[in-house]
Amino acid sequence: ILVGMGSVVTRSNGGLDAEIVIGSVGSQLRRARVAKGLSIEDAATATKVPKKSIEALENDALTILPAPVFVRGFVRAYGTYLGL
Repeated sequence: ILVGMGSVVTRSNGGLDAEIVIGSVGSQLRRARVAKGLSIEDAATATKVPKKSIEALENDALTILPAPVFVRGFVRAYGTYLGL
């Protein structure tokens, strides 16, 4: 998972420069889920991560999530489920 808050990264590859816009972790999780045609309910059932926690992760609402030890597990489970 790429981490950033809407930052732009410039890479040089053999004289070619490319700008890559990196979204937040939440937006990357949402894009991956939508690209696979999955609902939040599908993800919650498959990962056993509470629906409200998946919604909070995708919305970058980190203040309403539980302790960091749980969040790391949620991100790991959800990211793995989405193939990230």
